[in-house]
Amino acid sequence: MFKKTLLLLGLAEAFANFNVPLNRPYTLRNQTPFLLEAEFHRVIAEDTRYSLIYPRACISPLDSSQVCKEKPKFRLRNKEKELLLQIRPIIGTEYRYIEQNISNTDFGLIISGFKGPASFYLDARMFTEVSKEIPQSYDREYIDSQSVDNSDFIAYNSFARYRSNFSYDMKWGRVTVAHDAVHWGPGLFTNLNFHQNAIPLNYLSFSTNIGPFSIISLYGQPLYQNARGGDISNERSLYAHRYEYAVTSNLLFSITELLFLVNYEEPFAFVPIVPLFMHKDL
Repeated sequence: MFKKTLLLLGLAEAFANFNVPLNRPYTLRNQTPFLLEAEFHRVIAEDTRYSLIYPRACISPLDSSQVCKEKPKFRLRNKEKELLLQIRPIIGTEYRYIEQNISNTDFGLIISGFKGPASFYLDARMFTEVSKEIPQSYDREYIDSQSVDNSDFIAYNSFARYRSNFSYDMKWGRVTVAHDAVHWGPGLFTNLNFHQNAIPLNYLSFSTNIGPFSIISLYGQPLYQNARGGDISNERSLYAHRYEYAVTSNLLFSITELLFLVNYEEPFAFVPIVPLFMHKDL
């Protein structure tokens, strides 16, 4: 165990410590196919700590994933200052058929890095889709649609998508501010609380390990949108806790609880030891 801890600390110094992205079946290209499936297989097949909290750090003494494999095109590194900045530009074009012919162009950047205990990750893309008709938003996020009458010559959609996080690692825990989906639990696609195919939300989280116990507390502001991406309500707040007890490397007991509040905030609900199923009655 001591050697494994030293190895993780050494890797954390050698590589960026940003959170691993989740699978993205809608619009955004994955860095590596089947990210979450590959990580599930690793933690089951190998003798490693079992946890079902995602996204989490690529490499960290607190918790780690091993699926951050795609290398950047540009890298700035300074070991003495514990500094890393890496950039991967994205540009492409594609054709697909979804009840009609659609041609798409996209460009963007994946930027990540760290400075000491602080790390960040940004995946930002801009898209333009040309089609005879204006389709609905197939990833359920906002799109800006232009008809032939408005644009004078062609109907098209333009939209932007991004996932980002900023984390600060301490000896006793990690604080993360992010715009991303969250995935908790054993299912790949059908979790009842958080799952990777959800619309990203802005959230703040705190996570830590105490021996075999893993704890994460989350506060978020979800946006509920209709089929064309129009915002229905942004006045709801989400508080969530997850507790995991790793009995062995292959046996895990966990509890997840979520609390939604409308037009009201309860900061104490963010405290990890506050039971939300009791606090909701106060």
